[in-house]
Amino acid sequence: MTEHEDRRPEHDDPDEERDEEHDEERHEEHPADKADKRAKAIRDEIVEQDVPQPMPDDDKPGYPDPDDYPQHSLSDNQRYDAAMVGVQTPKNDADVAEFLAAIDDHAHRVEAMKLCALMMEATGVEPAMWGDAIVGFGSLQYRYPSGDLSETMAVGFSPSGRRLTVYITEGFERHARTLAKLGPHTTTDDCLYIRGLDTVDQRTLRSLVNQSFHHVNAQTVNA
Repeated sequence: MTEHEDRRPEHDDPDEERDEEHDEERHEEHPADKADKRAKAIRDEIVEQDVPQPMPDDDKPGYPDPDDYPQHSLSDNQRYDAAMVGVQTPKNDADVAEFLAAIDDHAHRVEAMKLCALMMEATGVEPAMWGDAIVGFGSLQYRYPSGDLSETMAVGFSPSGRRLTVYITEGFERHARTLAKLGPHTTTDDCLYIRGLDTVDQRTLRSLVNQSFHHVNAQTVNA
């Protein structure tokens, strides 16, 4: 080409740009897929530490359709307790993985990581820190007579102390048959205490978390 030849300026093809935008939209991950990847990453780390893994995916229970759950209701005590959890331990941007990795006792740290993976699989959402020592999934809002709102987690857990505490915000009134199949545990209004995942039926625990999460997640109730 000589220096006198016509040189046409390059122009971006608008159709090409639109195709790229659509490709980005198509490749955007669903939150449940992200949660599955995070759960797999946690399981991989557990494997590296040479400890038992959570139940294989093929052994997951068949969960009921969330649309079949009865209408949401909480007792006065449950509403008060859950609202206080939201006030005293608000959701924050702290890193869940760092929190779990900082647990001093090796065996307890592994148990907490296994429980986190189980609850991520059961809920299909990413975990978040609530306060300094609670890992929560989803959320539930409380509306006060003044019109003000407070937020707490739908379900969650804490590895503080020697036991694992699983938070079931709605309480256990409608889960009596499930708890009967769980194995050794104790409960308060909305807390389930277990010594470790190996001491309970993990399929039953996963089912409990799944049903409770879908029963209350994204709900707004009167405090």
